Formats: sequence, structure tokens, C-alpha cells
Amino acid sequence: MSSHEGHVCSYGTHGGDCMVKQGGILIKRQDFFQDARRKWPQGFAFRWRLTGTIQGFDHNTMVTAIDRAFQKWTNATNMFTFQQAPNGGHNIEITVAGPQVNDPEFPPRGGNTFTLANGMMGPQGYDSNPTGRVKFNNTYSGTPNWSVAAIHNVFVHEFGHVLGLGHVANAPSALMSPMIPNMTQEIGLTNFDMNKFNTFYAGYGSAPMYQQPQQPQQRPQQPQQPQQPQQRPQQPQQPQQRPQQPQQPQQRPQQGNRAICDNAHTECWRRRQAQGLARVKRNDKYVIVKRQYNDPCRPEWEQCMKQQGF
Repeated sequence: MSSHEGHVCSYGTHGGDCMVKQGGILIKRQDFFQDARRKWPQGFAFRWRLTGTIQGFDHNTMVTAIDRAFQKWTNATNMFTFQQAPNGGHNIEITVAGPQVNDPEFPPRGGNTFTLANGMMGPQGYDSNPTGRVKFNNTYSGTPNWSVAAIHNVFVHEFGHVLGLGHVANAPSALMSPMIPNMTQEIGLTNFDMNKFNTFYAGYGSAPMYQQPQQPQQRPQQPQQPQQPQQRPQQPQQPQQRPQQPQQPQQRPQQGNRAICDNAHTECWRRRQAQGLARVKRNDKYVIVKRQYNDPCRPEWEQCMKQQGF
């Protein structure tokens, strides 16, 4: 989200302007007590750079006064860190307008009223790179009576606006009060200022704020392993009865070799012939047939045939 929200102490919509009025009293309009809509993240590292100086003060003097102002916020809040970044990489820009500049942020007030500085209200810019800014007025519309204490006190006040704080009501001694009576001595943050700060930054996660990229605190969850079934799948049941074996066809008694019996019969017949038990004339078919029916070797042949399965 881009935001250029401003807080005005005296005029306009760009920042928190501080005025000094006759008598040396720092005056700011008292109707701007509302805090910013955005907050700086806890632990944010502010890196600041000063560009330019107020006439009559060298760079080191201003840096020292500003550094003491940051130290006051560090000691009081212990929530942020501050480091000077003169060579770049800064997120807080501190500039000085003037002296021969007609800056529209610092129009002339007239009389003995002067605009001293302008502080942008809360974090500015994109959430990925928030910035802040404080500008001192060293133009012809500014006060001719700057002092180190004034630089310090004004910056503590204006950086309170950068943190997002509006003015403290009904507490003239507070640095965030619309009126600072002492511009010659450095003053510190009061309980009124700290109550303002603690109230604004209470309930840290409830208000919109810049979020710095953070590493995930938890490791990414590993993909869950598929759960094993609680019950094992049932094995297919074996049939209670074994399948009947196919019945072998009843085998008929294996028949033997008839030639055995026939050959034995022939041998028997020849023996009979040799013994003269059968005298048969050659080519006498009748006698052969007749002898066949009166075959003395037939009983042996029939017995052999039975043994062979015939």
C-alpha cells in the first residue's frame, strides 16, 4: 500500500510543522492529536542521513544533536534501532531547506511566528520499503535564533511524528505537546510522551503496518504418508473341498500279444509232427482242417490266449 499521510501542526497536509512564537515559546496547533494509521514494525532498523546544515552550525554539530535525539527514543522504547547511513542505503532522510529557498512547505507566518521543521507522519511509501522524513526550515521564513538545544528538541518532537505519534493533550511539559516552553535547554521524553507511544503501539498486530519479509518460522510440512489400512485385506478363502480329480476312464485289461500264443501253438504243432502224433499228407486240406479241429495243442493255445487277455 502506498501512503503519503501527513500530520500538520500549523498548516497543510504534508507533515508536522513546528512554530516558534514571540517570547521564545514553541507553538503548534492543538487540534492535531490524532495518531497515524500506520506503524513501524517492531525491531525496525532506522538508517538515517543528514543532508545540509542550518546556517551557523557545522555538519558534525547537527549530527551529534540528532544522534542524541535518536538515543532518547532508543532508551525510552527499546523497540527500534538507529544507525547513521551517510553513504546511502538510508530510510530516514533529514534535510535542511534554505537559506535562499522559497520552500512551499514553509510559507511566511508574519510577525514573530516562524515554522521550524516538518516531520512526515508515520511510515511513508510502499510497505516493502517504508521511509520517513524530517526537514528543518532554514529559509527566510524560519527563525533566526537557532540553537543546538532547539535543533535537538525540535528533532525529538518531529521524529515522534515520524513514528506515528500525534500531539499529547493537556501536558505542557511533554516533548510531544503542542507547546514547548524551553528552547534553550535539551529536555527529555516524559511519562506523557511514553504513554502516548505505548498506547499507539499496543495491540501491535491490530493496526495496518509495514511487514518486513520474514522467513517462515515453521518448516513446510512434509507430505503425509498414506495411511496403511488398519486391517489386512482378507486372503481369498480356499475351497473347503478339493476339486474332484477327473476320473480316469476305466481301463479294459490290456490285451497281450496274440503272436506269442500263435507262435507257441505252431511250435507245439511242429513238435507233435516230429513225434508222429499227427501224420498229415502234404496238400491234404481235409486232413489239415480235420486235424485242426482235433488239435492236441489247442488247450495250451487257449490257456495262453486267456493269459494274454483274449
